[in-house]
Amino acid sequence: MPCFKARHVAALLGALLIANVATAKDLPSISTVGVVSDVGDKVHFRHIGFTAFTNANVVIDVPDWKIDAYVTGLIETALKERYTISTVNFPRGGIAPDLSPSLFSSPSPEDNMRAKAKPVDGQPVDAYIVVWPRRNEVYPTNQQVEGIGILTQGERARLFTALVVTLLDGRTFEEIDNCWARVRPVSMWEPDGSYMNEANDLFAENYESMTPDQRQKLEQGLKSMIGDGLAYCMRDLKLLK
Repeated sequence: MPCFKARHVAALLGALLIANVATAKDLPSISTVGVVSDVGDKVHFRHIGFTAFTNANVVIDVPDWKIDAYVTGLIETALKERYTISTVNFPRGGIAPDLSPSLFSSPSPEDNMRAKAKPVDGQPVDAYIVVWPRRNEVYPTNQQVEGIGILTQGERARLFTALVVTLLDGRTFEEIDNCWARVRPVSMWEPDGSYMNEANDLFAENYESMTPDQRQKLEQGLKSMIGDGLAYCMRDLKLLK
């Protein structure tokens, strides 16, 4: 099992405790939960230039990061005292919809989950928590980012986590609710700042040119943001009665 940073688990637990005081009258009865993360072990290097010809997006495979295992472990660790956690079999890369056909749609994993996700023990669960990439706007441009990664504009670098957490009914696979992961509240002055962190010390032309220290900080920074975003969504989804 991956080693999870204590503060991330504490943040999730804190969020769940806060959610306990919220009204959950719209939620169905939930006692068993299956957790699915289909973010993928990959990081995006996104550059927005002065013209469309200088824009770039390179996807780097980072299997050693074990991102999906990290996400699943954080959620399960936070929920295991309150829910029965069911292990789920699913094809990695086969749940999150392809975001490329449309820049403006927000695809749902419902059909993919219905067809491909199966609890290991064969018993139905009350709900699934599904984490997958989405596309987020980069203001004030017409460009977008997806998944997790680093965005450079001019001499500025920012880490981003463009993720959605979806709560599905475990039997019908219909969406109960969803949440866009955030690291801070939305600001009208910088709306994309809710899912981005400044990281000018990590500025690099590409992943290959990053120093070992920068690569380590990149992984740590993104995982920290993932933890914060999941904490926000556990609170926002009101998983406790």
